Amino acid sequence: MVDGHSVQHMMRRALPAAMFLLGALSALCPVPAFAEGEGPPREAKHGQAEARPLLFGTVEFRRPLEKQKNWLAVLRRHAEQPVFMEEKRLSRSSTWGELKEQAQGRPLKEKLEVVNRFWNAWPYRPDKEVWGRKDYWATPAEFLSRSGDCEDYCIAKYFTLRELGVPADDMRIVVVRETLRGVAHAVLAVYEGRQVHILDNLVEHVRPMRRVRNYQPHFSVNENGRWMHVKAKPSKGGKATENGHGTER
Repeated sequence: MVDGHSVQHMMRRALPAAMFLLGALSALCPVPAFAEGEGPPREAKHGQAEARPLLFGTVEFRRPLEKQKNWLAVLRRHAEQPVFMEEKRLSRSSTWGELKEQAQGRPLKEKLEVVNRFWNAWPYRPDKEVWGRKDYWATPAEFLSRSGDCEDYCIAKYFTLRELGVPADDMRIVVVRETLRGVAHAVLAVYEGRQVHILDNLVEHVRPMRRVRNYQPHFSVNENGRWMHVKAKPSKGGKATENGHGTER
């Protein structure tokens, strides 16, 4: 039997070696450090190379997609109303094949500019005027025939970019509150590494999220999920731990 004194003696001898090993392991697998205004990853996904910023300085919570019935209805109707066919005329000046040719092969930011500019050319029409109801989410085919409001622009851009090869997990349709006027709005967010690009029917050009300060997200969706958003708690310095609103210069 080993007495207590012997155990303590062995532990004192083993401690320096253990500390050396721990230091070596730390050098090989360092704890991730985050720049000011960044923070831990939103979700850890297998094969995801980089952590992504949260949307507009919020913390998000995943919720069942089946609760978003208007979006699920769009997914079903879109499958029944295809518009992305080579010879399909999307506007007086462009078929789908021609629009695709303009966008394909470009860097992502340029591709987003092409798509944003194309769909923003349609006139804004509120759901009450078009559909006789307070809220209706339209498919791209329905938008082409009647135009629509903010979320309908997002939906048309979302499916256009899906056809151009942008993965669903790299995009979110984000329903927000526009804080300057206190009204509901929707934008399309597209992730590119640590950047988020915002496509907005109110703005001609695609903007980086860090320069968009007047949107407070309520929820976001793509084909694979639905997320609720709440404002992140400020850090000791008074800034949100993951604000995305201007801590990056």
